[in-house]
Amino acid sequence: MKQHFISTFILLIALSVAIAAPLKRSTKFEKCTRFNNVPNLLNVKITPDPLIPNQPFTVSTSGTVNTAVTAGNVEVSVDGLSAEYSDFDDADFEAEANTTFKVKKQPLNPLPNNITFAVSVVATDDDGNTIGCANKTFAFK
Repeated sequence: MKQHFISTFILLIALSVAIAAPLKRSTKFEKCTRFNNVPNLLNVKITPDPLIPNQPFTVSTSGTVNTAVTAGNVEVSVDGLSAEYSDFDDADFEAEANTTFKVKKQPLNPLPNNITFAVSVVATDDDGNTIGCANKTFAFK
C-alpha cells in the first residue's frame, strides 16, 4: 500500500511539471494610443523573452496590410533612456494587399539594469501613414 502511494505521488508530480512547463507566458505588447486614429496592433515578439539586462535582444514584427506596400518601414524605439541605448535601425518591407509582412530587428546596444523603459514599434506605408503600432513598458530591477 505504501509503495502504491509513493508511485502515485511521483506520477502526480511528474504530470504537474509536464503540464506547467508549456504554460510559459510570452510578453504581450499593447495597442498604441498615441495616435488620433489608433492603428492596428502589430504582432511583436522579443528574444530572449523575458528580456535580460545587459544582453542584446531581437525584436520581430509582423502585421497585415490592407493595400499593397512597396516601401514600408518598421521603426523600433526605446523611450525613457539616453540616445546611446535607443539606437535601432529602421527596417524596410514590402507586402501585397491583404497579406502579412514580417521584419526582424536587432538593437545596437544592450539595455542596462535598474531602469524602466518602453519599447515602441511603428509600421508605416509608402506615404508614411501609420498602418500598425505596438508598445510595452519594461522594468529591470
